[in-house]
Amino acid sequence: MLALMAGLAPGLSARPKLGLVLSGGGARGAAEIGVLKVLDAMRVPVDMVAGTSFGSLVGGMFCLGMSPQEIEDAFKSIDFASLYDDRARRADQPLWLKERDFDYLTGLKIGWKDGGVRIPSGHSEGRRVTAMLRRFSLRAGNVADFDALPIPFRAVAVDLASGRPVAQSRGDLAMAMRASMAVPGAFAPVYDQGQALVDGGVLENLPVEPAKAMGAQVLVVVDVSSPLKPLPSSAGLLEVAGRAIDVATVAGNRLQEAMLGKRDLVLRPDLEGLDGSQFNHMAEAIQRGEDAAWAACGQLEAWSVPEADYEAWKRRVRRPSPVGMELEAVRVAAPGGMGRWLASRMETRTGRLLDLTALDRDLDRLMATGLYEDVPYHLRPVGSNWDLDLEPREKSWGPDYLYIGLELSSDSTGQTGFGLRLGADLTRCNAWGGVWRQDAMLGQENYYRTEWHQPLWDGPVFAAAKAEGREWTRLVYRDGDAEDDYLCSTLGAGLDLGLSAGSLGELRLGWWHAREWGRRSIGSDGPLDYQADLVGPSVSWQVDTLDSPAFPKSGILLRSRYLDVRPQWGGSADWRRLEFSRDQAFDLGPLCLRLGLEGKGSLDRTAPQYAQPSLGGLLHLTGHPPGSIVADDLALIRLLFIGPFTTMPPGIGDKVYAGLSLEAAQGWDARGQLSPQGPWSSAALLVGFDSALGSLYVSYGYSPDRPGGMAYLFLGNPF
Repeated sequence: MLALMAGLAPGLSARPKLGLVLSGGGARGAAEIGVLKVLDAMRVPVDMVAGTSFGSLVGGMFCLGMSPQEIEDAFKSIDFASLYDDRARRADQPLWLKERDFDYLTGLKIGWKDGGVRIPSGHSEGRRVTAMLRRFSLRAGNVADFDALPIPFRAVAVDLASGRPVAQSRGDLAMAMRASMAVPGAFAPVYDQGQALVDGGVLENLPVEPAKAMGAQVLVVVDVSSPLKPLPSSAGLLEVAGRAIDVATVAGNRLQEAMLGKRDLVLRPDLEGLDGSQFNHMAEAIQRGEDAAWAACGQLEAWSVPEADYEAWKRRVRRPSPVGMELEAVRVAAPGGMGRWLASRMETRTGRLLDLTALDRDLDRLMATGLYEDVPYHLRPVGSNWDLDLEPREKSWGPDYLYIGLELSSDSTGQTGFGLRLGADLTRCNAWGGVWRQDAMLGQENYYRTEWHQPLWDGPVFAAAKAEGREWTRLVYRDGDAEDDYLCSTLGAGLDLGLSAGSLGELRLGWWHAREWGRRSIGSDGPLDYQADLVGPSVSWQVDTLDSPAFPKSGILLRSRYLDVRPQWGGSADWRRLEFSRDQAFDLGPLCLRLGLEGKGSLDRTAPQYAQPSLGGLLHLTGHPPGSIVADDLALIRLLFIGPFTTMPPGIGDKVYAGLSLEAAQGWDARGQLSPQGPWSSAALLVGFDSALGSLYVSYGYSPDRPGGMAYLFLGNPF
């Protein structure tokens, strides 16, 4: 045996243990893949790897058994920009969350936990990053000791609790890499055993010390850190704060470089012109990494081994991607019937082969419930098959949430309105998925609404108990001019039995009991001008597949409600009200066509004046004032051509849109005859801003039925 080992020199047995040190640097870290490709071409085996931030991603994939070419191919398939976006696809969200989209376009959502307000600890919870890392880490099986990986590995992070770097050597490999990449402010920290772990680049971007602690005798150090540049006197707050972090990183690098020995090799690829956010230039960074490594081939050659030895090393460390994994059991760890309900939403089932693409879709669906910040999963061998355990982790800033929204309107007739929307969701009211929703508005219109939504029998059937109080002002128009107004109020309660179609929509059958009353003019202390008790059954249904609540490119929104109130039901009012709307988006490339249809009225045309439907206002006959078109029955058609033409500054909003709306409407009187004032038509030009405060519209509408046109400023959802 000793003779055999001696015969291997200068191969694997005689060479020094080589450690690979990979620094962080964002997209610049792709150069490290180029270095790996040269090490592979020169037959230089790697015995251990320590990586920080992006270096932990590259190094972790390498230590899992992926070849440099496989790593490069994987990186080409990753949409790095989307990794920062934790938002679930709107198509996967339950209907009640989609409804929140329309009412709270600011997207401002605050957690409520343990009697106090909570906010997310990062712009992104890192869900998509974690899902990507878990897919890669399947090659490791259930390895919890990173020394037991094909190549021993350390992922370096910083513990915010102690202020010290942490070379992670055990645990969940995907979460270890995720912690090492958790850029403060961009990604939430990873909390583990009392530690709050963030990107290791804050203190130890060049992890020389961890590599030496693993037993490395020589090091290949790849430094892709961004060098310091002069700071202009015009630098703003964010630039100065960012530079302070950069200075700390450079200082940490100097401390690590002081530990290097004479035989260690430091590679600093020429990455001039590439910064850490340019993921679309990764191919160029890879090539520059190769160039830097080939330039040092003379020193690398000293660590090269014969081809037979290198092939033996590759057979030991390379791991194929797992295939043909049949699932013995699929379990979702959630309390009560919640686990069964979540499992019912999944494509991944017991007895099927594991399909990672389908599993990713399942994770998106579970995340779309709005209840969790991550859904870790574990695969455990059971004979020749596997058990899949999913462990949804509730949001650290939930499970109850507060919403804030704004509405603002002003038009050229002098009408103005303002509303502050407040909402609250208590999402874990019981073990069977009960949710208590509350909404309020303060402003020109005041209301409070509450609903208890309770799934039944772990299936699509649900019950909903609801109540509301509302106060608003309604202008009464005659011949297009405001003649009077009502201060209207309503107080009611109801009970619905519904059937959910998952993320598509729902159907409800219910009973409604309310009292409505109003005075003819604001401030009047005379007798009530009207009062009615509305009692009767209702039917409503809704379908929502829009890909965005404000500026969609595809999908459809259908809403319909029928209310039948009669004295025999126990009330005083006697009329039947039907409302229907359809908003469908068609993707026309750079433009979107939104086809809108609306119909509302009373089937027997017995509704009193205060309950008659109306039109007018932005995108509802834009050339007419809001509420100025009144009839017993009304129908509207709208063609809106809209598309983006520029973007807003970061932090202010997203895209700016321009649009043309063509609208036409018809009305019918109490006898079913065409309204003598109709038909009506309108055309409008608008500019829409997808801003941080919500959707903001500036519009001008013209109608041949009304001279002068109308101008609008509107913040909110006009649809």
